[in-house]
Amino acid sequence: MRSLRNQLFSFATVTALTLSSFGFVLAKPDEGMYTPDKIAQLPLAQRGLKIKPEDIYNPRGGGLSEAVIRLDSGCSAEFVSPDGLILTNHHCGYDALVAASTTEKNYGDIGYKANNRGEELPAKGYTISIPERTEDVTAQVTKGTEGLTGDALAAAIRKNAMELQTAEQAKAPAGSTVQIQPVSSGYFYYLYQTHKVSDIRIVYAPPKNIGFFGGDPDNFEWTRHAGDFTWMRAYVAPDGTSAEYSANNVPYKPKKFLSLNIGPKNEGDFVFVLGYPGGTTRYRESQNIAYAQDVNFPFIVNFLTVQTNALQELSRESEEKRVKMQGEIFELNNSIKAYGGGVEAIKRAHVVDQRRADEAKFTTWIAAAPERQKRYGTVLADIDRLYKS
Repeated sequence: MRSLRNQLFSFATVTALTLSSFGFVLAKPDEGMYTPDKIAQLPLAQRGLKIKPEDIYNPRGGGLSEAVIRLDSGCSAEFVSPDGLILTNHHCGYDALVAASTTEKNYGDIGYKANNRGEELPAKGYTISIPERTEDVTAQVTKGTEGLTGDALAAAIRKNAMELQTAEQAKAPAGSTVQIQPVSSGYFYYLYQTHKVSDIRIVYAPPKNIGFFGGDPDNFEWTRHAGDFTWMRAYVAPDGTSAEYSANNVPYKPKKFLSLNIGPKNEGDFVFVLGYPGGTTRYRESQNIAYAQDVNFPFIVNFLTVQTNALQELSRESEEKRVKMQGEIFELNNSIKAYGGGVEAIKRAHVVDQRRADEAKFTTWIAAAPERQKRYGTVLADIDRLYKS
């Protein structure tokens, strides 16, 4: 069911979501989302960054980016100790709590606390990916595709990407995985080299009435007062290689981990965030935004609401079913709030009208020069025709 929803959402936004894309976000007014290799090109020192860009991401290794990991359930997380301790959100560890729950001990409701490492709870089905290398390989992937269109272009790009991925995988260290993925709907192509760890355990997760305080009415709202966190730990085999759960495994020793600063935060302080935001559709055309606002997002909300209602009805049949289905219902309600809120946000900010105004400016810019008219003269009309069809 989760796979079906993921496919639906990818189709709904009409974009190539790159869940493993490692992103960098600057707070307003100098905001944006960037891949790690672009950090060194940004004017961060002028904005207040007090460390070197290569201390954040270093293609030769050793940057803070190595401490910021991806839970392969689709969440950002970070190492916060030399013994593999991981900090992430409450909802990101919720499926592990549910998987370990029984009618007698429903960890989804009561949370979990390990009193020692021997009591740390195996997070069934959880793995993490640790970033090792991020590289723009657009030139290699698009080489020789000049003049191609349609299926021929797609086939050539796919062939180039797979050949490059195979060659780079052969050179990668043992235990590392190389993937070539599209970014910004295929405008760029990036190589991501990661190292996977397969034994993840829950150290502490607060009860649901703390981790999800305020419930769905407060979810995705500002300000929010939930204790939205979970502590986990990564384990590996005694020789340091990734291994499935075993009592003989030992805590993973990350190359980098973050320390917590509980000092004061002041207005105007420089802020940056490393993580895995998924993707952005901020550059999509007005028809796409209108489709999301008026058709697709409302459809998704209705589709998931029907699923939620059905599961809730089933869960009332027994305590065993309620415990088993609570994670799925929790995730569905999270998505309903996100997409329903998305509709409201687009409307309140008049995003469709703003994009149409941008497109009108673009039309004026094209008309100002013959060479632009030749290159871009029909692009907006072509897009509109395709959407209408």
